[in-house]
Amino acid sequence: PPPPGHIACPAPPPPPKTRIDETCPAWPGKEALVPRDDFEALPRLTEAQDETGQYIPLFGAGGINTLASGCPVTLSLNARESAYCRIWIPAGAVLRYEWEASQPFVVFYDWHVVPHYVSATVDGQFSADYNGYNYFTRESATVYTFEPDHTHGRDFYHTASEGTNVFCGEGALYPRDCVVGTDPAINEGWAYLTLRSLADDYDDAESGVLTAELTFTVLQRTEGGGIPLPQLRALRELYESTCKPSQEQLPLFDLSKPPLDVNRHWTSEHHRAGRYSFEHTLDPAETYAHQARFNTSGDERNYDTLPYCEWLFASRLDSNSSDPTAVLPGPPGLDGAGDCQQLAGVTCDHNGNVVELDLNGLALRGELPSSIADLTSLERLAISNNQLSGQLPPAIFSSPVLKRLDVTHNHFSGPIPCPADDSPLRQLDLSQNEFAVGLPGCLFVAAPRLERLAINYLSLNSELPAEIKEA
Repeated sequence: PPPPGHIACPAPPPPPKTRIDETCPAWPGKEALVPRDDFEALPRLTEAQDETGQYIPLFGAGGINTLASGCPVTLSLNARESAYCRIWIPAGAVLRYEWEASQPFVVFYDWHVVPHYVSATVDGQFSADYNGYNYFTRESATVYTFEPDHTHGRDFYHTASEGTNVFCGEGALYPRDCVVGTDPAINEGWAYLTLRSLADDYDDAESGVLTAELTFTVLQRTEGGGIPLPQLRALRELYESTCKPSQEQLPLFDLSKPPLDVNRHWTSEHHRAGRYSFEHTLDPAETYAHQARFNTSGDERNYDTLPYCEWLFASRLDSNSSDPTAVLPGPPGLDGAGDCQQLAGVTCDHNGNVVELDLNGLALRGELPSSIADLTSLERLAISNNQLSGQLPPAIFSSPVLKRLDVTHNHFSGPIPCPADDSPLRQLDLSQNEFAVGLPGCLFVAAPRLERLAINYLSLNSELPAEIKEA
């Protein structure tokens, strides 16, 4: 009971549970973000947490650009200017960045807090104070999806309540609660983004004004509605043909150990860090104790020699809370009607359609199944740094909305297929493969919106096609 004389204050209303804008203001004209160069005019902490775990806005939106999901905005920043933005992220959703920029830039991010960047020179030494960030160049792939790390059961976007840019969730190196409990999927609220021009801040940055067009899209994952059956079958076949055979051989050491312990089971993270090598384990401080079962002797960072595929393995192992040593026969996200939230690297829209596959560096091997043609809502397919081989199937271009395809560093051979007429494809990366013939002219005719074509380290045996003038 409250103490005598206590006056109960009404509970503040929580923020809305869903705030994904269906229409874009000033569309197709693009709203311009407002730059600022006076960080001190903004409070460092813009939200406070009450006893129920809900966050209460303490300020008006003055000085903060509120972004509408899926709506492009334009940005023009001088040196040392920043644009402060925020976007509402519902529980279980992910945030996708798309951009076209005149020069490199940085997006500082945080959860419920305005991220900042403050630089200073003290006694001739440059120093900076900043939050977690992503560095984006104009040459890199122009899509980035920010989401919880399902593979290791940790959340790198919704930061821990103790500080900034810290893994949270039970799978973090130092387990701690996320801002609203231990399950990353339940976190929701305002994501704050500070867009910072690099001009004049770094020696290799270009001088002048940063101009950019950006789109921030909130992708709400399906809630119990499942994945359309043809798409679910395509995901199952992709897993079973390119991943499961080697995954069944993945060494299990001691499954009673914590999730990230080097002695629990083989992981690509530990493998690529050299923690299974004889040289590394000679260190008295090293704790790996299963050299007789599995060890390496060099070349650990080579994706061509990565021995096992661990895509979706964590979900097979950690879905039974009552028995952490039980390994399910298959990924639960592919069972029944399918559950996109349990499929690492798979992004679905609110209807359950698969819109992104980000399966880079997972030791996928063999040929791509023809059923990939059934992923008819796919906008982005990234399968670089794997061990895939055979011909690149024409079905890979079957999605009528595919905009970005990256097959870098595989063993694809034979002819390069042609996209369908009037394809929306904007970026195509074919580098570091074994294609035996030249570039087909259809790439420059059937894909009139193509902006970026990467063909590094290909042994093409013909001249560039005449159709390149159509690009």
